[in-house]
Amino acid sequence: MSRLYGVWDDTWNLSKRVTFIVDRSGRVRYVEIGSLAIDTSRTLDALQRLAQAK
Repeated sequence: MSRLYGVWDDTWNLSKRVTFIVDRSGRVRYVEIGSLAIDTSRTLDALQRLAQAK
């Protein structure tokens, strides 16, 4: 999956830290890359913004 989503690092042979929010239709709605990608409060904020946009 890491390769499919473009987050595989061939240099280190591991996935980069990335958070994806994918909707029910399979569309990627939010991406956060880097060490902040593990901050769940930022993910919750993104989910709330996406829910309000509907």
